[in-house]
Amino acid sequence: MRTLKNRLKAVTVAAIFVASVDVASAAGNYPYDPFGCRLKIRTEMGIAPWTGNRYPAFWPRVGRCIAAHGNGVTATQLAASRAGGEARSVREPVVERKRKTREVEPRQIEAHAAESRPTETRLSEARRRVSPARQAELEHQTEALADLKQEHFNRPQDRPLSAPQISETSHVSESKSTSVPAQATEAQSPPTQPTGTQPTVSIASTASSAAASAVVQTAPAPVRLSALPSQQVAVPPSRRVALVIGNGKYDHVATLPHATNDAEALAQALETIGFQSVTLRENLTRDQTLSALADFARVADTADWAAVYYSGHGIEFRGANYMVPVDARLRVDRDVDLETVDVGKVLSAIEGARKLKLVILDACRDNPFLDQMKRTVATRAITRGLARAEPETGVLIVYAAKHGEVALDGSSRNSPFAAALLNRLQTPNLEIRRLFDLVRDDVLTTTNRRQQPFSYGSLSGSEEFFFQTN
Repeated sequence: MRTLKNRLKAVTVAAIFVASVDVASAAGNYPYDPFGCRLKIRTEMGIAPWTGNRYPAFWPRVGRCIAAHGNGVTATQLAASRAGGEARSVREPVVERKRKTREVEPRQIEAHAAESRPTETRLSEARRRVSPARQAELEHQTEALADLKQEHFNRPQDRPLSAPQISETSHVSESKSTSVPAQATEAQSPPTQPTGTQPTVSIASTASSAAASAVVQTAPAPVRLSALPSQQVAVPPSRRVALVIGNGKYDHVATLPHATNDAEALAQALETIGFQSVTLRENLTRDQTLSALADFARVADTADWAAVYYSGHGIEFRGANYMVPVDARLRVDRDVDLETVDVGKVLSAIEGARKLKLVILDACRDNPFLDQMKRTVATRAITRGLARAEPETGVLIVYAAKHGEVALDGSSRNSPFAAALLNRLQTPNLEIRRLFDLVRDDVLTTTNRRQQPFSYGSLSGSEEFFFQTN
């Protein structure tokens, strides 16, 4: 009998020892378990609590679970955790850990279940937690707000106006400076209270957690104002200057009656359309021509537009164009360089203008000097008309007749080219390139296509140039 009792005691002590080892191992293997991995793995493996040491695969799976959830928990941390140094000591009483497990795990399950419930269910539960008195107060305030909005919309002055009513009220004279258009009042100011109702209403907002109130006060009916006229910004006009030269009374060849007539008419037209400075010079010698160009160069340096119009004899020599002064003889071909004025000097005189540089040469007439001029070199060619021009960008050169062709004088007071130009300058809102295109068409029609004016050069496409506008 005593032997049996001794055996039972030995078995009991052994069982207690094994259980203690299991509990200590369970607490010491992975005490750092904030993700509940031991409970999860026990559930997956279907084993009882605190029996994980009996299953070789239990702790490796717990370690992988913690590493997966930790996203950064290192192997060193897991090893230290398994040794019992980070989260809690293996010396913590087993009963206390069991109590914490029983308290924490149900709360985690309940929180997960609450998050998985539909939004409507959670809102219903939140409403049930509000006191009945507070819920009744919120419903009353919501109904009051809806009634106030409906009453405000039904006022006659706030209803949308029909088309005839809008046209009748669109010309109301300007009222006090504090009045605003009705549409702006409806969009920006708070709703107004009609006359005869309670002047002040306090409304509690149900959209935010903190209570907010809106005060509505009575206000006079808004007055519609007529649209203010748009203000036009005055743009300062560009400074435009011009030099007009007409050579008709030549000393050694026949007179050109149309040259001075055309120059005088064009100078007057440029002044009429707004050129600030127009210089008219007639029947100039070579020295006078050079002096006039030098004086005009100083004027052009201060201008946006600089224009030079020349009417008289012109000549082409070795591919260059020259204006013939009234004192030229031109007995020998080499006298062209000595007695005439190169058109290149005209371009030099206007190069200081900021925007537009314009040269108009009505000098393509039949040249009487060709018949009496002696050729010193047989290969020097002196042709009829003027040579083709290739100016730089920003310069426009207009010939009364295309290069190599002769311009006609006509039978009226002004030549066909000058008459067409004077006519088109009186038309407002014609851009300069289109204006000279129309002049070309007019001259072709007048001369039965025997004379074709031509333009050379290119202007900036980003800006338009008008001789006059409305």
